[in-house]
Amino acid sequence: MKSFQSLKSFSRVSAYAVITLSLSVTARAWTVGVATGDVKIESHAADASAPVIHAANVGDQIAEGDSIVTGTGAIALLTEGKSEVRMAANSRLRVEQIYEAQEKKPGIVNLQRGTLRANLKKSAIEFLAPYEIKAKDFIASAKDSDFFVEIAGGSAKVFTLSGAVTVHSKSGIVEVPAGKTVTNNGGASGAIRPVAPELLSALMAETKIEGRDAVAPAGKPHKRKSKQK
Repeated sequence: MKSFQSLKSFSRVSAYAVITLSLSVTARAWTVGVATGDVKIESHAADASAPVIHAANVGDQIAEGDSIVTGTGAIALLTEGKSEVRMAANSRLRVEQIYEAQEKKPGIVNLQRGTLRANLKKSAIEFLAPYEIKAKDFIASAKDSDFFVEIAGGSAKVFTLSGAVTVHSKSGIVEVPAGKTVTNNGGASGAIRPVAPELLSALMAETKIEGRDAVAPAGKPHKRKSKQK
């Protein structure tokens, strides 16, 4: 019942994806862990008519209302406790809200374009709220899972690596287990399908961080067409 109420309350959300992330029992900002290539932070002060834009550096904190943008060939890693979000090149997200323990307000990150990999590590001492990804009437929620979200060409896609992602749309509710993908277009979710090895290989390559990741899973090299902005 709560899932349907949540879907109804977000029925007027624009064509952006919003990711609700579990944060720790104290309010903490997202921190830049890796910034390779053209990665910028746009700070939006309440009394400023235009954002202040500067290059992202390791250790920078992303405040509420700030956006982080990756250019061509760039990659960014944001961390908060044991959770992390990786942004592929040509992606943009905005921090809408930092989790506050006393009010139990979830942390909200708004993905506006591109590809993102979200990895939530479960911890018994942390307040654990599910991930929620929203785009149009599309809502995906997950707990203790590792998955990709991609927005391109007017559609939103979920690719689950581990755990499971529950997808809510006008066409109903489906669970996307590990190794599966689903596409939402126009508020309706398509069939759950296996993730093609070459597509998974491409997604892993787009979010790979040199010197941090192990060798990517086997799969034929796959060059994807540039995403529509």
